[in-house]
Amino acid sequence: FQGVLHADGYAGFNRLYEGGRTGGALIEAACWAHTRRKFFDVHAKSDSAIAGEALERIGALYAIEREIAGQP
Repeated sequence: FQGVLHADGYAGFNRLYEGGRTGGALIEAACWAHTRRKFFDVHAKSDSAIAGEALERIGALYAIEREIAGQP
């Protein structure tokens, strides 16, 4: 397989993205879920404006993903 791999930040995947891989190059498309959770926790505890803005921006990315899901 070569192409884009959508995965979370698990360090065990890092070797998959190294150059010279048998089977062709993989491009990492990272997942926002873990990052979003950390911003959510900060916002819930402190009502941080920065964390709130991050949640809004990540939400906008999720909305785009929902809109284009299943498209070629």
